[in-house]
This record gives sequence, C-alpha cells and structure tokens, in this order.
Amino acid sequence: MKKKLITMAIFSIIGINIFWGQKFQNNNIKELTLTTDKLSDKDSLIFIDTFGKNITTYDNLSLNNTETACLSKEPTIENYINDADIIIKGEVISIKYFDYNGIPWSKLNVLVKKVISGNATLNQNIDIYVMEGYEYNNTRNKNLSAVSGDDLGLHNIGDTSVFVLTEEDGNNIFEKGSYRRTFGCFSEYRYIESENVYNIYDTKIGSKLAEKNLETTIDLYAE
Repeated sequence: MKKKLITMAIFSIIGINIFWGQKFQNNNIKELTLTTDKLSDKDSLIFIDTFGKNITTYDNLSLNNTETACLSKEPTIENYINDADIIIKGEVISIKYFDYNGIPWSKLNVLVKKVISGNATLNQNIDIYVMEGYEYNNTRNKNLSAVSGDDLGLHNIGDTSVFVLTEEDGNNIFEKGSYRRTFGCFSEYRYIESENVYNIYDTKIGSKLAEKNLETTIDLYAE
C-alpha cells in the first residue's frame, strides 16, 4: 500500500511539472508572438464585429510597447523619423477592428491633410494598422474589452495625428500599400484639442508640442 502511494505521488509530481512546463512554454510563445515584427499567416487576421456586443473598458496593453520590442534600433526621434517612409498629418475617417492570434489590431482609414515628409499625396486616403482594439472575454464571443496601446486610449473617428509611417510590402498579414507606425506608439503624435498640442506616448522623445514646434523638430532629423 505504501509503495502504491509513493508511486502515485511521483506521478502526481510529474504531472504538475508537465502542466506548469507547458503553461510556461505557452506563455513564452505568446510573448514571442506579441514582440515579433515579422507577422505572417494572413488568414489569422480576423475581423471583429463590435455591433451588439457588451464592451468594457480595459487597461492598456502595458507590454512595454510590444510593436517596437524586437527592433534593433532604440526608438529615438532621430531613428524613427529617419526610418519612416512618409510623415503625414491626417484625420481618422473610419476604423475596423481585427484579431491576430489574440492580439487586437485596428485598421484606421486616414485622410491625408498635410504631407510633412515622403512620397504621399494630399487628400488621399491611406490605411494604417495600429496595435489596439478589442479582445474577446469569453468563448461565446459576446463580450469585448477595449485594449489600447497607450495611455491615450483607442482612436476615434475624427482624431487628428501626425503619423510617422512605414509602408507595408505585402510580405506579412497587412496588405501591400498599407502602413504601420514606424516605431509603434512612439511614432504617432495625437492631437489633444483641449491643450492645443500634439501628444506622443513616450515623454523621453518629447511628449507635448505645438504643431509648428513639432514640424520644426521633425525637420531637424529628417534626411
């Protein structure tokens, strides 16, 4: 009997170790997915319909800016401006929400109101993917949490920003000709109307600037 109990105890310990080992491995895989800049598997970008869903407010992603975590360069203003394909001032016209393997994304359709740098066209509409949106709270997909990539919250239709952007080449889940922020949250100055300034997520780069000062700063670093 004693021998049987010892055997059962050993198998229980093995089972617990396997469980936590698998859990740790899954968490590592999730973290790698969150921090990778080379997204693939186009079929994994699934549209999220928010109509008729119960939506709750959720904390921001709090993942140390996962869009930029795997980049080789430090997200300084000099680096992200020099690495950008275009820099534009634009207004959000419409928003679509997507899920990529449990990671929320939004596709912003933006009207270009001013071209600050690069080969963009005034008054054209461009699509910009940003890491924010909605997460499902349960298996029935009836409840959603709003998840933002920064402290400013989700984008809204009518928002104005100065976007520092990299053009997609079609080699990942985002279609060719669309854009992503060059260094994630670090490379979008969103206009705060009540303060009459453009606000960026990382205060180390310079958090609040009037439009003229912002464009002067960009000109200093643009190649």
